[in-house]
Amino acid sequence: MLQLRESQLLAHLLRLVRLADRRGVAGGEITSARTGYRSIKVTGWATDVDTTDPIRVHVYVDGKGRASVAADDEESGSTRSRGFSVVVGDLDPGDHRVCVWAIDVGVGKNVRLGCRTLAVKSGSPGGYIDEISGAPGAIEFRGWAIDPDTPDPIRVHVYVDGKGRASLLANETKPGFDDAKPGYGDDHAFSGRIEDIGPGTHQVCFYAIDVGPGSNRKFACRTVTMPSGSPVGEITASGSLSIGVIEVAGWAVDPDTVDPIRVHIYVDGRGAASVSADQDVDGALLPAGYGTAHGFSASLAGYAPGVHRVCAYAIDVGAGSNRRIGCEDVQMPTGSPTGFIDEMSATGTSGELMVRGWAFDPDTIDPIRVHIYVDGRGATSIEASLEKPGLSDVYPGIGDLHGYRTVLTGLAPGEHEICVFAIDRVDPGSNTLVGCRIRTVP
Repeated sequence: MLQLRESQLLAHLLRLVRLADRRGVAGGEITSARTGYRSIKVTGWATDVDTTDPIRVHVYVDGKGRASVAADDEESGSTRSRGFSVVVGDLDPGDHRVCVWAIDVGVGKNVRLGCRTLAVKSGSPGGYIDEISGAPGAIEFRGWAIDPDTPDPIRVHVYVDGKGRASLLANETKPGFDDAKPGYGDDHAFSGRIEDIGPGTHQVCFYAIDVGPGSNRKFACRTVTMPSGSPVGEITASGSLSIGVIEVAGWAVDPDTVDPIRVHIYVDGRGAASVSADQDVDGALLPAGYGTAHGFSASLAGYAPGVHRVCAYAIDVGAGSNRRIGCEDVQMPTGSPTGFIDEMSATGTSGELMVRGWAFDPDTIDPIRVHIYVDGRGATSIEASLEKPGLSDVYPGIGDLHGYRTVLTGLAPGEHEICVFAIDRVDPGSNTLVGCRIRTVP
């Protein structure tokens, strides 16, 4: 029984020793290890239970101490665990063994957090395409490229369908690049736009140009489909502010080109105009990337009163077909008649007075009647159907057959008030006083 108690006591003492050995031991782990230009970057965390202060971390490469840093990044871990990050440079190309040690600060011992075998590269360059897309008439792209033998920017050649189209220097800033590829810096990005690309699908390939050991390297090929198809657009305004004239405006774009296209305008099913959609217009109306010079407008003259159907067609220039982009009904000006007294004079014959002018109702192209009053009494009613040259130039669509002329006879010698009324023929509207004149009759 005594022997058994002694063996139990010995086991208990051994457990106490093991617990004491564990007390105060440093710890942590390597969270990442990656290579860059002649360098290796190691990150992780480390802690010692005997302190809340940061402890040091030692980094060995191929068995030689190369760095000692404090694990003092408070964003990593808890109050007892701190992050660390260290870059070891001036390494030759090839494989390297990296080991990290957490350095003990109290009771305990240093602890190896781990080892990694990494290859510092040399030879041919490489890169990556972050984004590529077909824009109107062009291909746009961005990416990065490096040569493992230099921290300086290198050139990138771009081929479209097997033909060289661009040579770019990859020297644009790419924030955070040096964190991912330590030792290179951030200035290894490139971007570009290749113009004059036709519709359809295109193969775009990128070559990193070598500057040391190795050779040029094709690091990416992408298939890009250009915007294509039938044109798009709309009528944004239409109406008639003056008699006989239709105003129409809008925009039109063909996805196959950034250049202006033509728009054909039809009125009541008949071709009325062909205009270029090259006017500046609000860019918010248009597809992105085409600019703002895609608006059109037209004034169409010579239309009779009433309602007219106005349609616009965008004319295709590539893949696709012509497309109707809108139709609208336009009501021509309407209302009461209008007119004018061109002349009112004595004929030279006693008791006679000649009156001439023009009058029409905007609601019809047919002649209307004109009533003439002498001293407040109706004297005659005539039709305004004579030719009035040039009237349709001023009022397109009405025509020239709206003139009137008459000779008033049997008037007593002396002064008379002569008034002319244009008689409304089609609603809406009412008779209109064209004018009154005082004339002396011999």
